[in-house]
Amino acid sequence: MARSRAKNILIIGAGPTQIGRDTESEAAAVQIIKNFAETDRNLFYVTSDANSVIPRLDVDVKFIEAELTVNSLIQILRENEIDVILPVAGNTVALQLSEQLNESGILKELNVRTMGVTTTTIHNINNPELMNRVLKHIKEPTIPTTVVENVTDALRFAKRVGFPVLIKPIASLTKTNRIKCDNKHQLMEMLESAFKVSITNQVAVEKV
Repeated sequence: MARSRAKNILIIGAGPTQIGRDTESEAAAVQIIKNFAETDRNLFYVTSDANSVIPRLDVDVKFIEAELTVNSLIQILRENEIDVILPVAGNTVALQLSEQLNESGILKELNVRTMGVTTTTIHNINNPELMNRVLKHIKEPTIPTTVVENVTDALRFAKRVGFPVLIKPIASLTKTNRIKCDNKHQLMEMLESAFKVSITNQVAVEKV
């Protein structure tokens, strides 16, 4: 049976920032925490950033310093009986982790829901091809993008749109950035490692 009201809320941070400087994501987290502090909910904030300003806030929030990985978050969800996760303050890091948690089945198992953004929206954001479909539907300009599951499809797409292209693994096991490939040789080489770190064995390819 679904819980009628969220009691334990987990806010997922974006991870380390430059020492002495707050990022927009941390500033957003501070505002969210202050707003929820006026309710009777139990707040939890997880980040791998030891220099986070959250512990210094004059509000009742449990600060959890932990690696931002799926396994770490699953343990936190179980130990703290989390009802809701709020990923919007953690940028793409938190959104990707939320999607991976959803794909693992743990959110359904523990009856945990997301707040501020639906799992469908998170999936669309993390999958450039799906996001492009949404943008086209609302008649917004898009960049040629596809999601591939093998090298052949990636090469075919690159041949059609032309080099250079950017690639990035979908639902990556590690923190990854987009990689620019200027030719066929680079693309084939970079795809090999990109597929290895993708949970879904998928890589996004887009025209630069």
